[in-house]
Amino acid sequence: MEELGPLFFLFFLFINNALKTLVWMFLGLLFGIAPLFFIALNGLVFGLVVHNIYQTLGFLVVFIAIAPHGIVELPVTLLSAAIGVKLGYSLINRIRGQGSLTEELGKGLSLFLTRIAPLLFIAATIETFITPMLVSFFIK
Repeated sequence: MEELGPLFFLFFLFINNALKTLVWMFLGLLFGIAPLFFIALNGLVFGLVVHNIYQTLGFLVVFIAIAPHGIVELPVTLLSAAIGVKLGYSLINRIRGQGSLTEELGKGLSLFLTRIAPLLFIAATIETFITPMLVSFFIK
């Protein structure tokens, strides 16, 4: 991917993260279970990767490589999972004859388009342009 340039990498990261969060958010319609699985799986993979990098390069490099974009990306990912759980809860309520699933879907999609996607783009921009520069100071 390095050969394709930073703009390609930026859009690849953004599209990848946006599609995953959107899909897992809407998979919350499976009674809210899928978004919880998504968060658990991401946490597991994240922990394994961080542990390996920590053992090789140390805490400071791990922190510098993750914190700048992670401070935006992590809460946004958790928010999308929370919306997915809410959709699952709304489906259960709809089955009981209460509430409006359509209204909750609209709220979730609106929040995704107006808040989550733009913040994921900011996180991808930081990860593409700022993080490599910061890490390069610590890795020779």
